[in-house]
Amino acid sequence: MSILPDDHSQSNEPHDDVSEFEDDLTEGSSKVANPVADAFTRAMDHFSDGGEIAPLNEVVKVCTREYLDAILPDQPPTPDEIEKQLLAMVNGVCKVENRKTRIDREKLQLLKALMPVQVAMIVDHLFHVAEVTPGGTQQDDGLGVLSIYQDSGEFVGLHRRVDLGLLDELARQYNFGHDGKWLVEFERALRGFARKVPENQNTDLVVMGNLIYDYRNDERIPFSPNYVFLAATRRPI
Repeated sequence: MSILPDDHSQSNEPHDDVSEFEDDLTEGSSKVANPVADAFTRAMDHFSDGGEIAPLNEVVKVCTREYLDAILPDQPPTPDEIEKQLLAMVNGVCKVENRKTRIDREKLQLLKALMPVQVAMIVDHLFHVAEVTPGGTQQDDGLGVLSIYQDSGEFVGLHRRVDLGLLDELARQYNFGHDGKWLVEFERALRGFARKVPENQNTDLVVMGNLIYDYRNDERIPFSPNYVFLAATRRPI
């Protein structure tokens, strides 16, 4: 399958560079191989008008959105696969875009690591990200807690605050060598994608060890991101 056009053209003829990108985009589960390669083709088609070289930000945005649309949140590739495949997509498009100019200063730089906004888009796509307004405060108070819903593990059923180590933990999965500036930009981008939701104010609902219990109606409710809690009682019933 040819997914890069020939040099100095925008055709669909085979190119010598194609194998390196095919290897990166088809590595891993066969369930994501074809959709990811198709996403790469769509990204290439987006920039195939033969016009001026596209800005790097546009290349990153288009490639990341096409890639995320191609993977399933409930069966995603591993973080390592996502990093490798997405970098291959962005750099593949950049290489072809660079053929539109002979001036070195106009050429797009290839990415060596995922950008903060890309990882924020990935996390927002794969997880339930929310800016939770704590009880007793208003959404415009500026006190929203950036959180990610946990569907398993120690914090199951809760919207876990990212400022308690979770943010750095997620960042290292997709960019192991990130620094403090990268992390700040990642958090800012993630907060921009997060939906704003109020913390649960119904005192009859209590998070137990394995479910939510409604005392008023004596009802056991399965965990769901639709029930927003930042803390739990954690005792079985």
